[in-house]
Amino acid sequence: MRDGPQARPFFMFYGSARIKKFSKRGGVILSEGLDSNARENLGMLLEALKACSPEILVRNALRKAEARKKGYGFLYESARVFVLGFGKASIPMTRAAGDSLGWKRTEGLVVTRKDAERSVLPESVAVMRSGHPLPDQDSLLAGKIALEKLATLGKEVPILFLASGGGSSLFESLQEGLSLEDLRKLTEALLKSGASIVEINKVRVPFSRIKGGKLLEAAGNRDSLTLVLSDVVGDDPRSVASGPTIETCGNTALEALKILEKYRLWGTLPEGMKTVLEKGANKPGTTTRTGRPRIEVVGHNRLLCRILVGELAERGYNTLFLGSTITGEARET
Repeated sequence: MRDGPQARPFFMFYGSARIKKFSKRGGVILSEGLDSNARENLGMLLEALKACSPEILVRNALRKAEARKKGYGFLYESARVFVLGFGKASIPMTRAAGDSLGWKRTEGLVVTRKDAERSVLPESVAVMRSGHPLPDQDSLLAGKIALEKLATLGKEVPILFLASGGGSSLFESLQEGLSLEDLRKLTEALLKSGASIVEINKVRVPFSRIKGGKLLEAAGNRDSLTLVLSDVVGDDPRSVASGPTIETCGNTALEALKILEKYRLWGTLPEGMKTVLEKGANKPGTTTRTGRPRIEVVGHNRLLCRILVGELAERGYNTLFLGSTITGEARET
């Protein structure tokens, strides 16, 4: 709150403001009766959200001078760049990447949810829309096409991967013998079980030909950069979209088996999935490592909190930041 006799809690607007509608450009129409303090607080929150927009975060990461300092210069030195975006923020992330790298040399594939913005990207970048939170046939088609494109891509072409939340459902290729119905039933059971998103994504990995670093393997021995927009507590890039381009180690099947037993879901698995896990759990742990990958987490909840704390401090508020990793039932935390 602010110093002095006029001190007012920042959080008061959460109870008094009712937002009726967000415009396409992020503006708001507020209900009548919103006081000036609530308007000021809400304005700060919206400004912080704007500063954390996917487009701004990707543009910042790909500024040419900064990119070269961070070892991303290969993206500017190649005649072509292939962009593969997957997740709910993949369209704005791709738009920023193309603007930064130059559309004439940029091609690729973007996978997003079916109700995402209908933004027009150049013809060189295909856009696919698939199911979320449950995968559908389009999710499998997107995974198939992505793997095919990587298999035929020239070895000299670097790849820019753009990962954001939702990618686990939107983008998939299953291990042999498994069906979409198997995956949908498993996903639905996990969502209802109380498992965290980190645990859910760990369970998905051994059933996939993409997740857990397998997409990176498919990309082969080439330069690549993965920009991650985190939607998970702790911001581990292996948990965002189930880490398809992040090197993994250990026995992922054994990890999945333990989580399923924890939530008493092992008995509900189809036989094909049980077979995959039982075979994998008996193998030694492996490390997925290939190519010359770079990874940068460009956005996360902690960044939003820090920006908001800074805005509050500039306006004379005393703030106490309790961190961005608090989890649990809202009524208990």
